[in-house]
Amino acid sequence: MKSYTKKMLSLTSSLLIAAQQCFVAMPAGAVDAPSEAEDYAQSIGLELNSDAAEDALSDLIDLNDSDLAVSVDDNNKVTKIDGLLSEDTVNDSNDAKDIITKTSELLGIDNVNREIRLSDVTESEYNRVYVFKQYYQGLEMVNSYVKVVVDKETGEAEYLNSSVIPDFSIDTTPSITAQQAIDAVAAAIGQNNASSHTLAVYSEDNKNFTLAWAIGGAFIGEQVYYVDANTGKVLNNKVNGDTADNGHTVYYNTILLDWNNKILPASAYCFNIDIATESGKYKFHDMKRNLYVINNPSWYAWWEGRYLHTNVVSNTSYTVKSTDSSFSSHDDQYAVACLYNVERVYDFFKNNFNFSGYNGKNGTMYIVPTLKEANKNGSNKHGWANACSGGNTLSFGEGDGSSTTSFASDLDTIAHEFAHSLTGSKVGWGASYGEAGSLNEAYSDIFGEFCDTTREWQIGTDMYLKNTGKNTSKKKTYYLRDLTKEDFNLYTASYYNDIEPHAGSRLISHVAYLMHYYGVADSDAMRIWYTSLDYLTSTASFADCRDAVVKAANKVLSGTKRDAGLTKIKTAFNRVRVCKNTEVMGDIDGDKRLSAMDLTMLKQIINGSTSYNATQKAQADINCDGKINADDARQLQDYLLAKITKFTNKAL
Repeated sequence: MKSYTKKMLSLTSSLLIAAQQCFVAMPAGAVDAPSEAEDYAQSIGLELNSDAAEDALSDLIDLNDSDLAVSVDDNNKVTKIDGLLSEDTVNDSNDAKDIITKTSELLGIDNVNREIRLSDVTESEYNRVYVFKQYYQGLEMVNSYVKVVVDKETGEAEYLNSSVIPDFSIDTTPSITAQQAIDAVAAAIGQNNASSHTLAVYSEDNKNFTLAWAIGGAFIGEQVYYVDANTGKVLNNKVNGDTADNGHTVYYNTILLDWNNKILPASAYCFNIDIATESGKYKFHDMKRNLYVINNPSWYAWWEGRYLHTNVVSNTSYTVKSTDSSFSSHDDQYAVACLYNVERVYDFFKNNFNFSGYNGKNGTMYIVPTLKEANKNGSNKHGWANACSGGNTLSFGEGDGSSTTSFASDLDTIAHEFAHSLTGSKVGWGASYGEAGSLNEAYSDIFGEFCDTTREWQIGTDMYLKNTGKNTSKKKTYYLRDLTKEDFNLYTASYYNDIEPHAGSRLISHVAYLMHYYGVADSDAMRIWYTSLDYLTSTASFADCRDAVVKAANKVLSGTKRDAGLTKIKTAFNRVRVCKNTEVMGDIDGDKRLSAMDLTMLKQIINGSTSYNATQKAQADINCDGKINADDARQLQDYLLAKITKFTNKAL
């Protein structure tokens, strides 16, 4: 992706024009000088296919003076416009749609009213985000949309993100009927609760498209399934959304208060969960947070009505004691522990970001505390199973009972899965692949760590039984992923799109750790990462993530914290080699090459004789160790003297 700011290109563009005038002898007035829009478009690799597109770009340049940045993909499609989009304020979705109309020639949209429809309006602490879906011949294109980000304080539209596909074409005649698609869903998931069906254009990566039947209904885990309208294959799916408090004290729990592996401290031998009552009996239903505990959905057994306690109890302050035999069953213990932790995670996102439920609107969530996997012969397998998110359903394996306990005993694992629901709702990430898939996993790990009460930057530590089994002999703490570690293989750019998303995620989640290591306050960092979701799409790249986090940091941080924080953030991304294409390490003066001027400016930064901005300071940290010192100057000097051909990255 090519992304340049007008400010960075001004000098280069002037020199380019001067060079053209020097080497090409033309009669005076024979050819008009290139317009500023043409010059800028040429510099970023954008082909202006019409006068309207040139006019639209000229308007944006004039409006922003020197602070406009336009990103173009390899297919000459504008994907991002970072800057003021209109001189008019945006008060509603119609105003936001007007913004898209003004930029439609650049985005490749022929008819805004026919191709674009409002899908959702979301809010974060700083922004209001208008999301418009793309339509083709009246059919929703599942993964194609335009985001218009508006500053809540000023009402200014300041960012546009587009995954619209121009010049799109697909046959909209299905080979199978809607009923055949409904039957395919019923066969695949064991339920026949379909209540709606419509044709749509489905895609995971916005590159390969399939005509599909969208089957809606009250399904466990999902509310929409997509079925290939030609083959009948059930594809990946999206979720849609949907309210009312009883506090109950629980004394002791074998999962959270196992003496070999106390998730909660001994002082917390009792804790509260919110559950409902029916006919004097307790149910696994948190009415306040709209949470249900259900059975393993792979068995297709609807368990939402299962009672927590079989005795008739009339008073809502009933206390379950450790000696109460009716509360000692295996599944009940896991259900209580799981519900307790999910409630804590729910409250974390609600209290910090005002995001409730899986969709931000307190939509119903279903929790599976003892996910079991079946052996090939159909018998139940009590193994690790998995922890997974299906939008409005979170499932947690129960561990092997020897070296591991329930995934639901680990707070950051639950937060990881909950965050998948969050990012699925705000960004559209699902079963994503390539860099988008790795970003999906990285953000879940990052939010998992911020939700956790400790800062070990390891995911899954509390599900491992301590001082038992293999841990006794190795005297070692186990975990699922360590965000403090770097994987050298991840630095090969061609490797990004081929790796398993959980592995690739460590590159970006390590950036969050480095921000913590460099001194960005966790309270600021978690707001930065959350706000960055406003600027991302479901096909985002690592470079897009960097842009989004920097953009969010400009919102969250203020005063002297802003410049220092931006330096730390950019240095963290530099350290894992996620840089903007326009940024060359050591290019402090921003002319896209290394020169003696860069070395002079670097020495001034080291000496503190002149102040520089966050980007310049980040570029000055040549060895990526989080400091700007003599080693950086030595490396740049040796490079300019041709003693070395590349810089040594101390992060490696």
